[in-house]
Order: sequence, then C-alpha cells, then structure tokens
Amino acid sequence: MSTGTLSPVFAATETSYHVSVPNGVSAITITPAAEQANATIRVNGSIVNSGIASGILALNVGSNIISTVVTAQDGTTSKTYTIAITRAAAILSSVSTLSSLSLSAGILSPAFSPSVSSYTAYVNNGISAVTLSPVADQAGATIKINGNTVTAKNPLGNIALSAGENTITTIVTAEDGKNTNTYVLKVTRLQPEQILPDAGGNSTVNNTSNQVIITSPAQAVTLTVAAGTTATPSISYGNLISGGTGTIPQTSINSPLANVQIPAGTVVTGSSSTWNGVIYAPAVSSYDLPVVTGEITTVGLIIEVGSETNSLSFNKGVRLLLPGQAGMRVARVHGSVYTEITAVGSSDTQAAGDALPADGAFKINAGADLVIWTKAFSRFITFTQITDLNVAVVASDKNALTEDLIKGANTDLNHITTKLTNPLPAKLPGGSEVTWTSSNAAVISADGQMLNRPLMGLPCPMITLTATIKKGLITDTKIFNLRILPLANQAPTLTAILDQPAICSTPVVQSIALSGISAGPESGQSTTLSVNSNNNLLNQLSVTSRGSTGTVTYVPVPGASGTATITVTAKDNGGTDAGGTDTISRSFTVTINPLPLIHISNSAGNSLSKGNTAVLTASGGTEYSWKTESGIISGQNSAVLTVRPAVTTSYTVTAVNAMGCTSSQSITVNVIDDYQALDAMNIMTPNGDGKNDFLIIKNLDYYPDHLLKIFDRSGRIIYQKVSYQNDWDGSFEGSPLAEGTYYYVVDFGAGKNRLKGFVSIIK
Repeated sequence: MSTGTLSPVFAATETSYHVSVPNGVSAITITPAAEQANATIRVNGSIVNSGIASGILALNVGSNIISTVVTAQDGTTSKTYTIAITRAAAILSSVSTLSSLSLSAGILSPAFSPSVSSYTAYVNNGISAVTLSPVADQAGATIKINGNTVTAKNPLGNIALSAGENTITTIVTAEDGKNTNTYVLKVTRLQPEQILPDAGGNSTVNNTSNQVIITSPAQAVTLTVAAGTTATPSISYGNLISGGTGTIPQTSINSPLANVQIPAGTVVTGSSSTWNGVIYAPAVSSYDLPVVTGEITTVGLIIEVGSETNSLSFNKGVRLLLPGQAGMRVARVHGSVYTEITAVGSSDTQAAGDALPADGAFKINAGADLVIWTKAFSRFITFTQITDLNVAVVASDKNALTEDLIKGANTDLNHITTKLTNPLPAKLPGGSEVTWTSSNAAVISADGQMLNRPLMGLPCPMITLTATIKKGLITDTKIFNLRILPLANQAPTLTAILDQPAICSTPVVQSIALSGISAGPESGQSTTLSVNSNNNLLNQLSVTSRGSTGTVTYVPVPGASGTATITVTAKDNGGTDAGGTDTISRSFTVTINPLPLIHISNSAGNSLSKGNTAVLTASGGTEYSWKTESGIISGQNSAVLTVRPAVTTSYTVTAVNAMGCTSSQSITVNVIDDYQALDAMNIMTPNGDGKNDFLIIKNLDYYPDHLLKIFDRSGRIIYQKVSYQNDWDGSFEGSPLAEGTYYYVVDFGAGKNRLKGFVSIIK
C-alpha cells in the first residue's frame, strides 16, 4: 500500500486486513504480487500486473473496502484478500479572527490588528455609504457584517451612513462553528458643517463648513479661516480627549483676527473633566475692563480663544499673534480672573514659551504685531490708558455737595423728621451728574420724598444716602448719614359703633359689643376705656374690655324716653408729647321708646255682687291681651273684657303701643256675698212652650251650697233639692200641680241669709 500499515502483517494464508489512514489521505494505491507468475490479479475488479501498483483508489471518510482476487493459471482456483481501509474524519479549524479589515473611505483608528475588536473612523458628510472588506485568518471561517454573510471576494458594500455615529458589526465564526469574534466599527459621518483635513492636514473653514475634526494625534494640522467668515470656526479633537485632557498634534490656526501655533505633542487640559475637546479659533468677544480711577481706557482688540465653557491649560507654550497690536497693553481673563500680562519676553521662540510656568504668559512685539506666548487659552484684551481730566472736576463737585443742600426743612441730618430738599441736586457746579441711592428705601426713598419714621419707642435708624457723582468716565461717591427720628405717639384704635335700634323703656340690661381696641401701632402700650352719656335716660352705664374687644352695658331709666348719645373713649399710655395723640372716641345713639300708660275702668264700680257681671275697659294701647283668669266671659283679646267672677279676682291686661312697646296693668274686682244678685221669677206657665216652664232663680249657681224647699199653701213640702239647677217644672211626684201660689225658701246654711218668695202657677 502507498500509505498505511496492514494489520495484521501480510501472510499468504490471511485474507482479511485493516488499515487506518488520516483524513488528509483521500486516495491510495496497492501493489499485490502473485506466487505464480501466470496467476491473474484483480483489484476491485480491475486486472493489475503482479508486483505493479494499482491505479489510484479514492477513499471516502470512514470505511472503504478494497477487494483483491487472485486466480490460478487453471482459471478455476481463486483466493480473495479483503482490506478495510478507515479514513479518519476531517479536523475543523477553531480560528475566528480576521487577518485584515479595510474601509472604502476613512481611516481605521487604531490600525487594524486581529486582537483589537473596536475601531473608529470618520468620513466627510458627502460620503453617504461605505464598503467594508474583511479577510478571515482561516478560509473555512464564515463572516457576517450587520447580519449579512460576506467573503473576502465579496465584501459588504453600500453600507448607508447617517449623519453622526454609525455602528457596523462584523462577526467571524470559526470553521468548527463554535468560536466567534466580534469586531465593532463606529463610523462617524460628519455633519454638513464639519470637515476632515486633507491628506496634508490642511483645511479651510467658512460659514458653511466651520468645524475641522481631528482624528490623528500625529498629523500636523493647518486651519485657515476664510475671509468674511462670521461663524465661529473650531477644531474638534474629541476622539483624542478623555476625561477632559489629551495630547493633540501640531496645530496652526490662521485667522484674520489672530494666528495660533500649538506645538506637536502638546497636552491640553480643560478646567472640567467633561470638556469635549473643541478649541475655537480666535473670535471677537467683549469684556468690561476694570475701571481705573483717573484713567481713560481705550480697547484695541478683545478676542476669545479656546473653549466657551472651559479654561484650557497647555503643558507647552502656545504662540498667539495679534496683527497690528504691537505696543499695546494686554490682559487676559482666565478662569474668570482678570490679569494684565506685564511680563515681556526676551525671545520669540518655542523654548521661551515652554519655559513659562503653568498657566503663565508673556508678550513681545514682532514688528507691527503683538505676540503672546501663553500656557492657557483665555479671553485676551489689548488696550491703552491715559489720564482723565475729569478726576479733578469730580473731586471739586464732591466737596461742593454739602449737608445744607439736602437737609430740606430739617435742622440737620441727625434729626430727620420731614422730607429732604425737593429735588435733591442732580447736577453740580462743575457739570458732574448726581444719582442718589438709599440704604433703606423702605424708610426714606432715594429722592428723600418718601419718609417712613419709626413708631415711638423704636430705635432711631441710621440711613446712608449715597450720592454717586459722575462726569465722563470718572465716578465718585459721597455718603450722608441720616438719623430718622420716631413719630409722636399715634392714636389708639376703636372700631366705629353703629347707632342702636330703638328699645322700650324697660329696666333690662342692654349690651353693646366693642371691637378693634388697641393702643395703636406702638407695641408695649396699654389702653383704658371710659364711657359717658349726654343725658339721664340710662342707668348703670359702664364699659369693660378684654384684649381687643369690650362691652358697653346700661339699663334704661323706667318710664324714660328719648335719645341718648353715648361716647366711648379709648386712651393709651403713650402721652401727647411732641403732638402725640393718646385718645380716640366713638359715639353712637340709643333711642328709648315709652311704654304704654294703661288705664282700666270697671263698670261695676268698687264692688260686685256675686253672680253679677262687670265690664272692664282698658285704654292707652293699640293692642290688648288679658291674662286668663276665672270668670272671663268675653273680650280676652280686646280692650273690653266682660267678667262674672265668683270670688274677688284680679284681671291683668297687656297693651302694645304704636312703637311696639308693651306694659301690663291689673284691676281687682271685689265680689261680695250680699245675695243681691239673686232674682227669682214669680210666675210659671209650665205648658212646654219654652217660656216660664221652670222656676228660675238667677245667679243661684254662684251659691252652690244651698237647699231649696217649695211649699203649698198648707205648708206641705212639694219639692226640695240641694244645689238647685233651675229645673223644677211645677210638678209633684211626677204630676202637674194645680194653678195657685206656692212658696219657696232657699237656705244657704247656718248663720247665713235665707231667700224667701212665692211663685204663681198659671195654666
């Protein structure tokens, strides 16, 4: 066999063999030799010559059977030899790395390495699509870009780019299907206003494209600002900056305003760790220079260089050339601190600039231009200063502004009780203008025409009134101290009291509430109250207070009527010095209406026989009401009351007059038991016609404890009854009596009168 070793070792008597070969052996040859030269040999059916190799026998992975048949010369005898050849399975590669990765536009950063998985690249805005070409280390590996399968001969093209950052992901899977590697490329397509330097590091910016993107820390860069550019050009070192610091390449900025030279390998650091790596080209700025008394400052040029939000510091000297500014004074504002650059350099060289201390700077003239070597980017200001002649004028006018010009009607500024001069001086003899400010405008206004003096008992505040005197660029101030005296005592307070509704002249205590009682605006004072009336309509007039409230009480004089004016006075203990006021009075009226004067007349005179009626007539009111008593017959709600009392009784009437006032009056009806009211009829006609059918003794009902006896002429008792009810009908034992005269006796008891009489029955 061309490859492999027979197992077992060949022997003429052994017919079955086995051979193992590696996967790389895809074909073999065998060389059989017959013992007899005339024998015939066939390998897999093909005749081969004894001792000569067979043709190439292809091998599949796994088991392959090769059969060799030897036939003797007689043509009938044969023997078969079998070789089982096992070809091993293939071993797949586990390598999943790229050998190269290239981009149709832009430069990979960092340069490609199979072990580096993350890259960035930048392209100009005009590049809207790119092609990515990867090559695998092992041919059997598969590659997918953004999910699309690619090969080295068929890279993924036309990958669309949006403005800004675009992520392209390449995944390499090894031949064994197990191992993978992912390569991430972030391609930033610049915004329309951004550009990349050309191959030589040059770029020109204008109003349309005004920011240059730097991606290499080594390539020198030259930025030229086109004439007429009004936008603020800038350079972005964003991918070179981390944590607010980084190393930047040599950078030249050529601008109509100024030229900037930053040496290669300069480390720049922002004042904040979030600085984004953007450096702005020189731009016109503004700044209010510190005012130097007596000097006129003329600004030549104010430019801002660096970052709008960060102060930038450099580890090497940076050269800033300001055209046409030679001989000017120059200052910078760095970290919000204004500092004039007074140091003058001995040489205009990089070595001199590098020798500066951290954040240091010096200036040096270069012909008509001014050169500043600095280790900090800031706002730079060139200027000149000359003496201002208005200094003397302002000083003279300040002396002329005296206390007498502003005190007004006050004796002096230490005893302010009224407004100041109106108006306060606005211009002084030398021509200086004056403006005024008050340290406490709530007490006295800047013009002195609004004055709020403190209350009595409070401290006298000292107020400063400041005059700002200005002529041209020169300003000075003069301060006047004013002591504001307190007000005189202010009046106490008491809320107005309404006139009271009319009341009737009854001796009932009346109360009127008071409110708003205080000693006035001053604290620490107390108040007392007093009250009086202008006439004698009221009794027990008094006033009490509790805190801010109080009560006036009084009782109308019985029977009195008319109108009284009551005055309540509140007094504090602040006194009346210096025109102070310590009292306040409130007056109101009380109207007292009279009660009705009631008179009652009795028709019965001084006495009334029991059983009779009397008529009581009241006068003096418009409405009447009689109290319920026994014996009232009618008229209880009128002026006239009819009564028939059984005993002596007092009757009381309540009258209301036209003003709504009420009063009551009583009268006693004296009832006497004189029997004079008893009146018996002496004729009876008991025929059922309703007339004289019964014996009637009037008013007998008022003498209930009696006994009535009726006799005939013979003295026989024909009728008797205790408490007779006027119901005898002229009968005896149920039968009518005959016409005639009959006699009666009413017995009222022992020791009392008897009533005797007769009655005639007529039929």
